[in-house]
Amino acid sequence: MFLTVDIQLDDFVYLNTATIISHNTKIGEYSIIMPTTSISTGAIIGKRVCIGNGTKIDMPMSIKDDTVIKAGTVLSKN
Repeated sequence: MFLTVDIQLDDFVYLNTATIISHNTKIGEYSIIMPTTSISTGAIIGKRVCIGNGTKIDMPMSIKDDTVIKAGTVLSKN
């Protein structure tokens, strides 16, 4: 797991192995980040979000509450 500075993790966030989270990122409560996920600078992830294995979030973006992102997804637009 690789975490940089200025990351806000709310209560009960689960980060799995080999996760990369860049600076200025916020992850809402009860969210789950699966292995080998990469989250770029400035992402805002809502509450109760599940992000699947190997997902890449390449741009600063907002992900709404209760979202499920399937494994291997590459997000490059909001």
